[in-house]
Amino acid sequence: LSYPPSAAVIASANKTLSISPTDSVVYYSAMDTVLFFHTSAKPSSREKIAGALRYLEASRWAIQLVEQNLRPRDVRKALAKWQPLGCIVDRGLAISRNPTRLLDGIPTVYIDQNPQTATDGQWYISNDSASAVRLALRELAHASPRHYAFVRYSRKAFWSDERERAFVQALGGPGAACTILDDGLELPARLAALPKPCGLLAANDQIAQKAINAANKAGIDMPTDLRVVGINNDEFICTHTSPTLTSVHLDFEGCGYLAMATLHQIAQNPKLRPKTALLGPRGIVKRASTRAYLRKDARVTRAVDYMIAHYADPNLSTATVATVMGCSRSLADLRFRESTGSTTRGEIRRVRIKAAQRLLANPSVQLSAIPSLCGYASVPTFANTFKAETGLTMGAWRARALARASSPAGPRVASDR
Repeated sequence: LSYPPSAAVIASANKTLSISPTDSVVYYSAMDTVLFFHTSAKPSSREKIAGALRYLEASRWAIQLVEQNLRPRDVRKALAKWQPLGCIVDRGLAISRNPTRLLDGIPTVYIDQNPQTATDGQWYISNDSASAVRLALRELAHASPRHYAFVRYSRKAFWSDERERAFVQALGGPGAACTILDDGLELPARLAALPKPCGLLAANDQIAQKAINAANKAGIDMPTDLRVVGINNDEFICTHTSPTLTSVHLDFEGCGYLAMATLHQIAQNPKLRPKTALLGPRGIVKRASTRAYLRKDARVTRAVDYMIAHYADPNLSTATVATVMGCSRSLADLRFRESTGSTTRGEIRRVRIKAAQRLLANPSVQLSAIPSLCGYASVPTFANTFKAETGLTMGAWRARALARASSPAGPRVASDR
C-alpha cells in the first residue's frame, strides 16, 4: 500500500469535492461501480468519501453511497442492483452489524473496524490511535502539567478503549500518574478534584466538549489550570466551545483515498494477500484550550480565534481585528504585544503560515492554490513570506512533511499556535 499517492496521481486528483451528508447518487455513469457503506450523519464519514472520490479523479470507476444502517435484505438489494466490483465499509462509530457475510466474495476494504471483531482474510485501514495520543500528549506537555487525565466514552466503544490504552502506555504503562474519568454527571466534581495544572485528553471532540462544559461549571480556569485536547478536529464542535478546542486532526480523507487505491490494486491483482494499514494523524490544530499567552487577555483570545476562522479571507487585516476587539489598531497592537509578544499583523501572518502548513501536508492540494486558500492574492508574495517564516520553500516543506508522515518517526504537526 502506498500513501501519500504518487506525483502522477496527485496531478490528476486536484479537484476539490463537496459532499452533502445526504448524497446517495452515482458520481460517474456507465462505469464499474464501488459501493461505499457509510453513515451520513458523521463528518468523518464525509471526509472518507471525499478521499475516495478524490482517487476516482484518476480512474474510470463510479461510486455509489449506501447508508450503512440497513437491514440485510436491503444490502442484498443494493448488491443485486449495482453488482459492484468492490465495496468500502466505514465502520467508525457504526451501530449496525458488520456486513462481512453479505459481502462474501466481493473485494472489500474496511475503514476503522473494531480489531476485536475483525476476521482474517480482509483488508483493513484504520487511524492510528497511538500516534494521535502521542501528538496530543506532546501538546499538553508544553505547560509541564503536574498531572494528566483522560476522559473516556462511558459506553463501550473500541476507539475510546484504544485511545485510553495508548494514553496510559505513553505515560509509562499501568500505575502511571494519571486519572481516567467517565463523561458522566460527576465530571465537574471529578475535574475540580484533579491536581493542577492538569493536561486532559478526551477520547473525541464530543467528549472534550463535555469536559470543557464541566470545567466551566466547576469554575476551573482554562488553559491555566486545565489544558484540554480532543481528537477528530470536528470544526463545528471545536469552534463552538468556550474556550475553543485544540484537537488532533485524524486523516479520514487519507483513509478514504487509500481504501479506493487498495481496491484498485486488488482489481489489478486479485491474488494480493490482505493487509492492515494504519494512518497517522494529519497534525494538531491548536486553539484556545491549550494556547499559552504571556498575559491573559480575553480580547486577544477572541481576536486569535477570529483569525483562525477567517485566515482565508483576503480582507482580514489589522483594522478588522481591532474592530473584533472593540478598540483602536494601536491599542490592539499593544494588547497583542503584551499577550503574545507579537504584533497584530505578525499574528495574522503566523496563523496563515500554520494554515498553509496544514494544507501542504495534504498532497492533493496543489501548491499554486495554497496562497489564495490562505488569504494571499499574490503567489510570489506568499512564497517569499513562507520561506522567510519557515526557512523552506513550500515545495521543500511539503516534501519534508510527507517524508515524516511515511516514516516510523511519527506524524507531522501543523497548528494554529
